[in-house]
Amino acid sequence: MRRLTPALVLGTAGFLVLSACSPALPEVHVDPPPAEPPVMLTVEQDTSILTAIGETLTAASETLDPAALQVRLSGPALALRTAEFTVASSTGNADAITEIPTEVQSEVLPTTQTWPRTTFAASVRPQNLQTDRLLVTEQAAPRDQYKLWGWIRLFPGVTLPAFPATDIGTEAVPPDDASLALTPADAIAHYADVLTNGDASPYAAEFASDPLREQMAAQREKRSASATEIEGTYSLQFSPVDGALQTLRTSDGGALVVGELSSTETLQGEESAKISPSPTEQAFLGGATASNSLTVGRTGLVGIYIPPAGGETGLSVLGSEILITSASIP
Repeated sequence: MRRLTPALVLGTAGFLVLSACSPALPEVHVDPPPAEPPVMLTVEQDTSILTAIGETLTAASETLDPAALQVRLSGPALALRTAEFTVASSTGNADAITEIPTEVQSEVLPTTQTWPRTTFAASVRPQNLQTDRLLVTEQAAPRDQYKLWGWIRLFPGVTLPAFPATDIGTEAVPPDDASLALTPADAIAHYADVLTNGDASPYAAEFASDPLREQMAAQREKRSASATEIEGTYSLQFSPVDGALQTLRTSDGGALVVGELSSTETLQGEESAKISPSPTEQAFLGGATASNSLTVGRTGLVGIYIPPAGGETGLSVLGSEILITSASIP
């Protein structure tokens, strides 16, 4: 918004100097009007944003053109959807593209007066009867559109924590917020270590078992056994993506954080071994010939509820999304 600041005009091209000894005119200082606080996002506006995101998702899925996503997707959401388009184009089958309903059951709106700004929304159940999604949107700057930054599939039976009503709104939480049982940045980092090291992680006791943790443990066990059969090695490493966090305050003073993870998985056998990539992995290999080694990269998102410091409950992993987004053969 343009602000007009009153000013005193001291002269023009036609001004006549009357005397070199004339007293100087007094300076006039006018205080600028107080800045108005940013207008809070309304439910109606958020609904309109989600509808536009849904329209973009639908239109882009018809062409499988990642460029069509950029108007309404950003960050890990853009990376995940682009990867899905890559696989669909390679296999000729779009059935695996994640269904993301943008009709929602509830919304969490920000009171944040700086940018970026974040919203959460719990979707209705997808038509394929998978679990509800938690949608995360972000407005990077005042004149930017809100974009879908990420989504997670809520785990079966999960109940989201309570948030303030939409007409009140809630605040963003800094990555290093010390009012919580664990800072948002540490919560994501600790969980990444648990996914990497399983029950051997020093942070294993901080988190109850959940579907993603069980899936990664089973995958590690199965592929470690495969590595033994081919006299090779296997590694699986998860790491938090620096700064890729979206966090809002819950009604009890805790927080819900959605953070991005990156994963690298490598299976390598003896020199004569041959590791056959899956159709999904082949989509990222560009026709490379199979060899005795395969490295797969994944992009993941995880949602964690963090109670306030001194709270009676522990951390809870609420949902996740993880997809293959790269592959290579050395």
